[in-house]
Amino acid sequence: MHLQSLSLTNFRNLENTSLTFSHEFTCFSGANGSGKTSILEAIYYLGHARSFRSQQLQRIIQHEEKNFVLHAKLQDKYHLSQSIGIERVLSGDSITKLSSEHVTAGDLAKIMPILLVHPNSYQLLDHGPKFRRQFIDWGLFHVEQSFFELWRRLNRALKQRNAVLRAGQGNYGALEAWDHEFVELSNKINRLRLDYLDKLIQLINTLLQKLIQIDDLRIDFNQGWNKNESLELILKESYLQDFERGYSYYGPQRADLIFKIGKHPVHEVLSRGQQKLLVIAMRLAQGLLLKQLTNKTCIYLLDDITAELDEKRRDFVVSLLKELDSQVFITAIDTSVLHLPVNNTQVFHVEHGRFFEKSQT
Repeated sequence: MHLQSLSLTNFRNLENTSLTFSHEFTCFSGANGSGKTSILEAIYYLGHARSFRSQQLQRIIQHEEKNFVLHAKLQDKYHLSQSIGIERVLSGDSITKLSSEHVTAGDLAKIMPILLVHPNSYQLLDHGPKFRRQFIDWGLFHVEQSFFELWRRLNRALKQRNAVLRAGQGNYGALEAWDHEFVELSNKINRLRLDYLDKLIQLINTLLQKLIQIDDLRIDFNQGWNKNESLELILKESYLQDFERGYSYYGPQRADLIFKIGKHPVHEVLSRGQQKLLVIAMRLAQGLLLKQLTNKTCIYLLDDITAELDEKRRDFVVSLLKELDSQVFITAIDTSVLHLPVNNTQVFHVEHGRFFEKSQT
């Protein structure tokens, strides 16, 4: 699915406008603060119904305005079109539509898979396990049809189990009633994660060989409980502690993807630039695996991609994105350093939130 066009009103510092895009590469050049990242944020919002920069609407809606509106047209490989419309109001009201039908954020994510690399992407490595679980589950959401329903049911069972624990009455019978479903769903989701990561980690390591040499890098998966023991038995043995804590300590909700060099977490050893290259390999590997397993493509948003990348690495990233047949949106202060295909690249210069299309000739 490709993003054909985008119309936006009252979004950040961007002038109200309508833009059409290349099916391959679209670049936005301009000085810092010109609005380059804001256009990527608007595209990201279309696929997630949320921002990657702020959860506060008043920061996204233009000053002294009451709402913002995004409207986009999508086209699939058969040239069939769909439309997305999103409105967010300061009062809290919201409208999200796909081809005139009200939809959820999950519906948007399914039809418009988006992968983002931005200057703070290193946080995937040095922030909490939640971010790395989301990284894994993004891939499963798009390649395994059963995953989302299993994930939804697991969270319901976990919520009910934690409610019993918070009641704090030592009601072991009520706890056991939820354990059966929780354990069954946990094991199913864990098997899906293990299978997905087995393929993904191989691709990450292959791409890293082309991007950056990291000696002694080890990528391990912590499933959230001792892999050599039954989760059912572990839960029973931890009943008392769980009641004292008021929540379920063991389970897939505590899973983590662990990156280490020797005995140390990567963020304690690698520079920010090296961490960014590792995250680029992780994101590119996800897009490559999505293509291999489903023959679907995602949309890539690469913010300030020229930072920390020399010419050789930039060229490798661009060549791989060409092979993936992905639609790519790139921001850079100067896009001339990117060796992009002239016939399939569109360039906009951004100044004070205004867009000026540049000739590629």
